[in-house]
Amino acid sequence: MRTHTVSARFAPRDAGARKIFGQADIVLECVGAAQTATQAVRCVQKGGVIVIVEVFAEPVPLDVELIQDRELEVRGTLMYRRNDHMDAIRALSGGDIGGHRLLSRCFPFREYREVYEFIEANRESELKVMIELDYVGTASGKAD
Repeated sequence: MRTHTVSARFAPRDAGARKIFGQADIVLECVGAAQTATQAVRCVQKGGVIVIVEVFAEPVPLDVELIQDRELEVRGTLMYRRNDHMDAIRALSGGDIGGHRLLSRCFPFREYREVYEFIEANRESELKVMIELDYVGTASGKAD
């Protein structure tokens, strides 16, 4: 099974995505946007599975006729469980998933105020932004 990470902002839509990546057996919708949910339905192969991972801010209309016609299975997942995190860690550390493509920028914690301003100003061009915690302390958890 091949794995591809696709950003809805930068990836070709529907037919273009199918041409480049083929139709997927499984699509993980991790953005929480109507556009990517619609694209997931169009890009999964007949009999495929769509897993809704992200939490959506509002209801999203899906093409139920296409879901029925192509015999798709749509599953939801309730946030993340410990096993989900362990599976993700194994996939990332084993090279099964190219994690570098998931992260747009990384900032140190000391710049957290500027980071939130950056996110707000660049929400159309940045995929995921991480604030790295520079932990300095003792084993007891108290700062030195």
